[in-house]
Amino acid sequence: EVKLLDMVSAYGVFATRGLKVSPVSILRIEDSQGNIIEENKKNQKRVLEAQVGDLVNDILSDNEARSPMFGLRSSLYFPDFQVAAKTGTTQGYKDAWTVGYTPSLAVGVWAGNNNNVPSNKKPGVVLAGPMWHSFMEKALEKYPSDPFIKPQPMETDVPVLKGEVDWENPHSILYHIENQPSLNPQYQNWEAGIQNWLQSK
Repeated sequence: EVKLLDMVSAYGVFATRGLKVSPVSILRIEDSQGNIIEENKKNQKRVLEAQVGDLVNDILSDNEARSPMFGLRSSLYFPDFQVAAKTGTTQGYKDAWTVGYTPSLAVGVWAGNNNNVPSNKKPGVVLAGPMWHSFMEKALEKYPSDPFIKPQPMETDVPVLKGEVDWENPHSILYHIENQPSLNPQYQNWEAGIQNWLQSK
């Protein structure tokens, strides 16, 4: 099973644009005069390209994209901050998650029953979302409202990744069904209809 701390740490990699920082529970120990006795230094390790983190951040912080599912003013929305968030619900509604982050802060909430009894068939955004939002709202008062870095446009020769349709052969999978699909009487009727439909878009 994935622990909440591990889940938040993983999403923290996106927040830091691909740098993994191992979680620590004690940052520093000082004596009564304020002298530092022990201090945990940040050990950062690059585990993702920055561009990959930027793309994930752009997707998970897009409030308009998630609004058809959650609404424009869901518990994932903060008017003055760009916040990336992801919810999750396990099968049988035993676990409900909401994990989210800004460039400065990553927070996760798990909701469920310790005895694995289902939680009234409520998804993560309903059970864990409000608790996560309340905490983030208070915590963000101490952090700057820095936006995520916009991802650079991807350079690729693959038409679908550029938002284009390969008009010559949009359904190449057909050519792998049998050696000579054009000899199949269904091929001409089916493929012609698809081509006409695609060209009308």
